[in-house]
Amino acid sequence: MTKTDDSDRLIQEVLSEFGCDDDPKKVADKVKRLDQGLPTEDEFTAICSWLGKARLLHKLDQHQAPPSSRDLYQVPDLLAEFERSGPVLIEVKSKTKQTLSFTPQYLDRLRAYAELVKMPLLIAWKHHGIWMLFDIQRLTKAQTNFNITLGDAMKENLLGVLAGDVAYKIASGAGVRLKQ
Repeated sequence: MTKTDDSDRLIQEVLSEFGCDDDPKKVADKVKRLDQGLPTEDEFTAICSWLGKARLLHKLDQHQAPPSSRDLYQVPDLLAEFERSGPVLIEVKSKTKQTLSFTPQYLDRLRAYAELVKMPLLIAWKHHGIWMLFDIQRLTKAQTNFNITLGDAMKENLLGVLAGDVAYKIASGAGVRLKQ
């Protein structure tokens, strides 16, 4: 007899009690990532740090005020500077579909923030353990949303140029050892 995963249903029950209508599958996936101990933004930051070509990787706070500013601006996940770049903003995504998609409204808010601080905006996309980093301008409008396919993201990948290349896999039982 196999054990079934009803975390989606349990999370939905809790969300409904709190009056929240978030997608329980998305919330369950986030909880599982947190349970594994490494949120996507932190994984990308760690990889870029290990590669040794990053001068600065700074996680940006997603809390902004006044609340109405969220209608105009979306703060990206990271501020970064690499040896071969000036400062850049990076929005980090982890999606398993063959196409990464942004709504026009979300994209407009990200672009508005980048224009406000006068910095380029890059997208870091993790697809089944493969990381790509590309300019937001590479997203093209489909019918409604702005998309990039896995193949196009791989062709436009700036990760090796900016941070370096490496292949890795975080396996069960892996850990971090800190030396004093």
